Amino acid sequence: MKKPVKGRGGQSTNTILTSSSYAQQLTQVNPTPPSVSVDDEEEENSGFSGWLRTGEGVEYMKLFVMCNTLMVVLTMSWPHIRNVYTIASEYWNGE
Repeated sequence: MKKPVKGRGGQSTNTILTSSSYAQQLTQVNPTPPSVSVDDEEEENSGFSGWLRTGEGVEYMKLFVMCNTLMVVLTMSWPHIRNVYTIASEYWNGE
């Protein structure tokens, strides 16, 4: 007799869920989806998130990502750059 194999979270994997039984389980957990009114959508898309969806907002986000990447690279590599500069200056100056 085979022992059931334990899957994720310690659940037995010998139970196979079909898409219809999975959908039934989901509807039992959340029987009715929340209704979203037009006013809620407008409130959600106003302010910063609304501006960010514009062309100008996208361009500023690209600029932010590039500057942030540059700052992270410089912050992480600054000690190594300083060491290389020290070694090179000692080599050329003969100290």
